[in-house]
Amino acid sequence: MGQQDEWDEFRVSGYNPNNPRLSQHSTTAPPIPYPVLSSPLSPARQLKSANANFKKGIKRDKSHYRELKDEAHWDDWKHSTLATVTAHGCELIMDPVYKPTIEDELGLFVKMQKFMYYVFIKTLKTSKGQNFVHAHEATADAQAVWRDYSSYMRTSTRADMELEDLLYLITSARPV
Repeated sequence: MGQQDEWDEFRVSGYNPNNPRLSQHSTTAPPIPYPVLSSPLSPARQLKSANANFKKGIKRDKSHYRELKDEAHWDDWKHSTLATVTAHGCELIMDPVYKPTIEDELGLFVKMQKFMYYVFIKTLKTSKGQNFVHAHEATADAQAVWRDYSSYMRTSTRADMELEDLLYLITSARPV
C-alpha cells in the first residue's frame, strides 16, 4: 500500500477517541463521556415544573413596576412594564390572543392573571386605567385590562394628537 493509499484510507476512516491510531472500523463503539437523558421531559412534566417554578421562582413584587399617573408617559411605562413582566415570567398576560389549552397551562395562567391584575390595580393610576381595571374586577382578567388599555392608547384622540406632533417633528427636522 503506497503513501497516497494510506492517506486516503486515513481520511475516509472514522476517528476512535479511545485510540486515535485505530480507525473506527472496530466492532466496539466508543464510550460516551457524558450522561445521556433517557428521554426528554414530556410537555405535561414541563408544564408542571413551570407551574411549580412560577410559585417559587423569581420574586415577583408589585413594587418592581412603575405607576402610570399620566397617559403622556404611556410609551415609557409600557416598555418598562413589558420588560419587568418578561423578567417575572408573566409575558403570556400581555399576549391578547393567548388562551391556555390544557389544564396545567390554565393553572399557570390563572396564577399569572392574579398577580398581574394586582399589579394593574396598584400601578394604573390614570382615570382610563382605573376604568379598565374596574371593568374587569369580577373576573380579575389582567389580560383583558392590558388588551383594552393598549387598544385605547393606540386609538384615542390623545394618541392621534401625539402622532400628529411626532409627524410634524419628523417632517420639519433639518439636518445638522
